[in-house]
Amino acid sequence: MEFSQKIKDKLKDLPGKSGVYLFKNEAGHIIYIGKANILKNRVRSYFNATAKENKVLAMLESVFDFEYFITLSEKDALSLEANLIKKHKPRYNILLKDDKHAPYIRIDLKEKFPVLTIVRKVKNDGAKYFGPYFFGVRVGDILDILKSSYQIRTLSCSRKNSKVKNYVTSDKWLSIPPSPKQRACLNYDIGLCLAPCIGAVNEADYKKRIGEAIAFLSGKDNKPQEIILKKMEAAVENEEFERAIKYREQLKMLKTLSDRILTELENEGKDFDAIFVALEGLYVSSSVVIVRGGKLMGVKNFNSKGVLSPLDALGQFIGQYYSGVGGDIPSKILLSEQFDFTALQEYLTSLAGKKIELSVPQKGIKKKLVAMAQENAKDALVKGIEISERDMQMHEGANDRLAELLGIKSLRRIECYDISHISGTDKVASGVCFINGRMAKSEYRRYRIKTVQGIDDFASLAEVLSRRLAPTVNGELRIENGEFMLDKDSNENLPQPNKDNNSQFSILNSQLNMPDLIVIDGGKGQLNASSQILNSYNLRIPIISLAKREEEIFTLNSSDPIILPKDSFILKLLQRIRDEAHRFAVSYHRTLRSKQNSSLLEKIKGVGTKKRTILLKTFDYSIEKIKLATLTDLEKTEGIDKKTAQAVIDFFATQN
Repeated sequence: MEFSQKIKDKLKDLPGKSGVYLFKNEAGHIIYIGKANILKNRVRSYFNATAKENKVLAMLESVFDFEYFITLSEKDALSLEANLIKKHKPRYNILLKDDKHAPYIRIDLKEKFPVLTIVRKVKNDGAKYFGPYFFGVRVGDILDILKSSYQIRTLSCSRKNSKVKNYVTSDKWLSIPPSPKQRACLNYDIGLCLAPCIGAVNEADYKKRIGEAIAFLSGKDNKPQEIILKKMEAAVENEEFERAIKYREQLKMLKTLSDRILTELENEGKDFDAIFVALEGLYVSSSVVIVRGGKLMGVKNFNSKGVLSPLDALGQFIGQYYSGVGGDIPSKILLSEQFDFTALQEYLTSLAGKKIELSVPQKGIKKKLVAMAQENAKDALVKGIEISERDMQMHEGANDRLAELLGIKSLRRIECYDISHISGTDKVASGVCFINGRMAKSEYRRYRIKTVQGIDDFASLAEVLSRRLAPTVNGELRIENGEFMLDKDSNENLPQPNKDNNSQFSILNSQLNMPDLIVIDGGKGQLNASSQILNSYNLRIPIISLAKREEEIFTLNSSDPIILPKDSFILKLLQRIRDEAHRFAVSYHRTLRSKQNSSLLEKIKGVGTKKRTILLKTFDYSIEKIKLATLTDLEKTEGIDKKTAQAVIDFFATQN
């Protein structure tokens, strides 16, 4: 494989220090990010004559240039690599999806009367966290067990700490009989809360219960089973069968938890993660077996793609995974293969704020945990390849074929715009962004149309595109020595791109975070109106439109539309982009209408926030529909009583 002279020259100047390197394609897009203990050795290894895997050769065919950053240590390189991968999402790196985190139970011991709360992310805030809870264990059920056994406050408690302080101090229990204004909630009456809000318990006794709850969550106390069993028997005796059934379900959950206790860990510590990464070509599956408090909490599987070696894949996975779990990093992480752990341990220690140990167990339960991770990773890899192949065809594959269809050399960023209004009022627009065929929601934009009167979608699109493009390029772009440069002081006319400088424009689009393709919802008319805006700025950004009726693709190169088969992945990608722009625009328009209409409904006596929301949702966020509703229509609305319905009728009667 022959590489450009530019790459050959840069290879000579690589430093013998640790750092991060970035491979770029011809359009300037970052396609791979890696870290190295010695940059010159690692980067040169890609471009020498040694044999390489097909997946690496496929990536190298797209490499047009590279950059690098020197770091103080390999630990710093790991940290920078993880951050840059999350920011740029290169095509050939392992990318962990930002899925919803498994729930944890949080207890903040700094509070006077700590509250049990459910959170999705662990923070280094001094509070105690227990979990994660998943795979057959509902965290809500655990809270119910804790309330039944220890009567501790939860976030659902209506009493705030500020009120508690009025009745209880740290050194004295003020026994104040509850008054009508100082009554405890229902949880106190049915034995699920100690009610510190009315002085029914002092701080010391409450903290004792908290300590018992922590012991249970840590796997050191089985008292809840005895307590709940007695409550169930008492409920049966009192013929409170519904309550008895609830206690029976709690006992089942306690058995599920006890079955997961790993007795062989008695002298091995209580918190572990066992990790294994399996590779097959471009496909990567990573599994984490999670043990907390001596209990097997479950297994997390991640499927991704990359051009990495097994050790690089493991390093990238660990870097990304633990940078996203907050403070929930166990002191010991078990791996399957021995290598130099020094940099990884230093990086994880800096993340966790405590010493982290990586090791390869040779026997016992720890080795079994690693084997469990290995089995899960291999199973996930086999199942994931088929799913991933189809997913790739629908996203990156469709994106690449769309580029070929339109003759675009590099297609990374697609933007689509749509207008939403009702009879020309409250006009808004959406701008959605897809990167490599996938939604990039952080890049979405919303616009309120400011300059257009009445119904004129062409003019509205023109305004939106002007607002999107003008601040970026107007008066800032010039050519110098055959290259495009930014110059804020320049007022020269923008250069007219042509087939000879198309590549330069692609690079410029990447540098300015501009789209490689613009999609307009509509036909030839919307396309021509939008292209005039690009021409006014002399921008060579490909633009197409997708007409909804026949799903025809219109381009500027032909008067005839492109018609694709209904099952074409390219067409399905464009439909997803178009439909997402429409959804985002309608959602924004509905939000604005809801705010405006809600402000009018606020004037109706007896109609609070909840009832306003019910009315707006029921009548499609339309004040006109609410006005036209009869008393019977309103009374039939769930959540609207007869008195409220009459108040609505009377209010609008006075408005006419």
